[in-house]
Amino acid sequence: MAKLSDADVQSALEGLLEWELEKGRILKRDFKFDDYLVGVDFVRQVANQAESKDHHPYIVIDYKTVTVKWTSWDEGGLTEKDTTLAKYCDELYDVK
Repeated sequence: MAKLSDADVQSALEGLLEWELEKGRILKRDFKFDDYLVGVDFVRQVANQAESKDHHPYIVIDYKTVTVKWTSWDEGGLTEKDTTLAKYCDELYDVK
């Protein structure tokens, strides 16, 4: 999958309101949960989706905060896979 242009990244960020662009090539967001195990379940669901797409994020669980980062290392930046999976995280989080 091809790396997104800078314009495409900026356009994608408009639809990913709480995501930050880190180092110009990584999408990052912190998700806050009221309960530790709810955050762990969120991670499990993201991991299952990532595995099904063969595209894996960097995830940190810090008690009730889960940090998710998406990038396509092999492409040297963001691809449509990253933005699609970031949207999946948002949708999953909104359901919680």
